[in-house]
Amino acid sequence: MAEKFHGRTYSTPEEMGLPPLSDEELAEAKKAFAEFDALRASVPQEERTVLADRFGAHDFDWHEDDDNDPNESDTPEDGAHE
Repeated sequence: MAEKFHGRTYSTPEEMGLPPLSDEELAEAKKAFAEFDALRASVPQEERTVLADRFGAHDFDWHEDDDNDPNESDTPEDGAHE
């Protein structure tokens, strides 16, 4: 079942009506993840970039009672920066 979080909907491909991945596509994805993991393991722990969790850690900085909306931009609409 799709999960809703702060106005965003998270669904699986199957819930969206997409066909399952083929064995070749799964093997290619697993190979890509293994290559990424090997590359990440080669970097010293203190130099690694922190990876966000499932929904992205920034989403948990927002609270329902805050005046700010996470879907609103922090920059002026005209693109000007102060």
